Amino acid sequence: MQSAVYDQINNRVLMFGGSTRDNGAQTYIKLGDLWELSNANGQGGAPVWTQLIQAGDLPGVRYSSGVAFDRANQRLMVVGGIDGNDQLTNRVWVLSFNRAPAAVCQNVI
Repeated sequence: MQSAVYDQINNRVLMFGGSTRDNGAQTYIKLGDLWELSNANGQGGAPVWTQLIQAGDLPGVRYSSGVAFDRANQRLMVVGGIDGNDQLTNRVWVLSFNRAPAAVCQNVI
């Protein structure tokens, strides 16, 4: 239940949050990480997943959130979802990719 967008300008997929299954413990682990699939369409090289470093006011663990990508300003917006305490949230974060580190987060609401 992660959220993902395709950035056509940079030929990459950005994926945020979600959850993964721990079969041994029979539970789900909630995630707040940010990943990039470079060469997403297979052109320019083999597709490669890389975890991106986030800085600033981080969204934290989140699944079932909505995302949108602002190509002109290289910003990923993460909207709402369910947080680490299984509570619905209406918060909005903006992750900017035009500064180092890879994604600088800002809590908007």
